[in-house]
Amino acid sequence: MVCPIRIHRSFAGFLAGLILLFSVLMIPDGWAQEYLAEIPDFPIMEGLTELAEARVVFDKPDGRIVTAALEGSVALANARNFYLTSLGELGWRLTQESGNSAIYRFEREQEILTLRFQAGPDYLTVEIALGPRAGVEY
Repeated sequence: MVCPIRIHRSFAGFLAGLILLFSVLMIPDGWAQEYLAEIPDFPIMEGLTELAEARVVFDKPDGRIVTAALEGSVALANARNFYLTSLGELGWRLTQESGNSAIYRFEREQEILTLRFQAGPDYLTVEIALGPRAGVEY
């Protein structure tokens, strides 16, 4: 004969596992943040996808050089606002903005980060370049 207390404990464990599983599955998509593969603290805006074929990485004695690109169906203004806000919160300081608001340059410690936004008819491409202060330029 099975002791009722053991049945109760195993049921409680089962129930706790189900609750945990459903709570993880019910997390809103906006809460799960993705990041670039080679720049682990560079957030990927919801609606954009990293283009693996655009990724280039060089390690140099004076710092790394990384280029990457994101693409998706998001509004240019929304992407600019997302990155200006997010990068500022991550310690990047905006140092230069092009006249047409398509290219932004940021600095943090000994690195420079450049973003170039290119809007197509129904998509947006964000080109990313990261390098030592000695210079990553488009």
